[in-house]
Amino acid sequence: MRTFVLVWVCTFLSATAFAQDWDFSGMAQIQGFYANQELPWWMYTNSSNTQNANTNGLGYAFAKAQTEYSNGVRLEAGVGLMYRDGFTDRFQRSELYLRFSNRWLKATLGSANPEIALDGLSSTNANVLWSGNNRAIPGLLLESPRPIPLWSIFSFEYALGHYLLNDDRFVDNTQIHYKQVAITAQLSAKSKVTGSLHHYAQWGGTHPELGELPSGFGDFVKVVFAQSAGDNAEFNEQLNALGNHLGAINARYQYDGTAGVFQAYHQHLFEDASGLGFVNFPDGVWGLSYAPKASWIKRVLYEYVTTVDQSKGAGRSAGDNYFSNKGYRSGWTYEGTTIGLPFIRLNPQTGLGISNNLIKAHHLGALFSWNSFDLSTKISFVEDAGSPSNPLERPEEHIYSYLGLVYHTDYGDLRLDIGADANSSSSDLFGIGLGYQYRF
Repeated sequence: MRTFVLVWVCTFLSATAFAQDWDFSGMAQIQGFYANQELPWWMYTNSSNTQNANTNGLGYAFAKAQTEYSNGVRLEAGVGLMYRDGFTDRFQRSELYLRFSNRWLKATLGSANPEIALDGLSSTNANVLWSGNNRAIPGLLLESPRPIPLWSIFSFEYALGHYLLNDDRFVDNTQIHYKQVAITAQLSAKSKVTGSLHHYAQWGGTHPELGELPSGFGDFVKVVFAQSAGDNAEFNEQLNALGNHLGAINARYQYDGTAGVFQAYHQHLFEDASGLGFVNFPDGVWGLSYAPKASWIKRVLYEYVTTVDQSKGAGRSAGDNYFSNKGYRSGWTYEGTTIGLPFIRLNPQTGLGISNNLIKAHHLGALFSWNSFDLSTKISFVEDAGSPSNPLERPEEHIYSYLGLVYHTDYGDLRLDIGADANSSSSDLFGIGLGYQYRF
């Protein structure tokens, strides 16, 4: 990773000497919060860890520089810094990356937040395994900058990534392998269908009891193709695939009509072969979105989330126990927050592993805009039944609600955030936030 960083920094600095014009942009934000106990759910969830439940104040700044050459090559560098209470490390980078793109490749080195999808209204940011719930993870991501034509009505997209979980966790310096392929069929001028396969694997690192885990090139090849491990691996990994594998199969239909854009989508979770074969159906996220083109209503969205099947009755493959793993006991988390579906949470007592992944939820979101005002709202009705290893006798019920109002002026944006949670097993929560943001 250090070699990659050095090469990219040298390349970027060399390129700046030949670039003609650089565009600079950024933003600065300050925000204060008040809560009766702690901040309500949607006031901090999927915020890339800029704030958490105990944050009272936030200062955030981001700047980027970009240039484009006549041959279509683009270079970009971005850096974001934040200072907020409620964290052990109050001052941290949020993003720090270099990005190169041309007609067939986009490469990002460093830590970059995922792009906001569906106007920020989705419970998963349109990605059940990489929702933006955590601070950006350092790594290298290679992907297609746009759909690549195949034949007739078909096109495809690709992605290949390598990340390092450099936080305080059970297996130090766990690595993440990522790959994705997507196929789109343009059914007509107005409608298309996209199917995509996303595969993530945690591997390598230093286990507190077993020492250095397999991390050579041959082991990497086994991780890429989800092959079983050799004699130098833990027994369970010799029986199954090397590392902790999880993935998603996504399907989306989009109709771009005269009045607006309609989308229907499904994000299907899997953690082993049974899930890959849809034995755990209907687990995942089912969603509908409609974005009118000429209206003060900008988007309305509904999602149904379920993770309760978990391949039950499938023999050895039963009990998928999403985001959990016996070897990588910190699970699918980074710096104390889950990387994917945020309704699945880290164990609050031990700070190790997942506390709940038997979830049913109905989630609604809407965005409105008129004159200089933008109003967004989200509400989630969640039933939490614990986990397969620790089911709750009586499921907990939660209602997470949020309202955000932004007033745009020539001198910056004023922001008001209000959240309220109703919980069957704990006290109800209420919070309010006031902020100012300036873009340049």
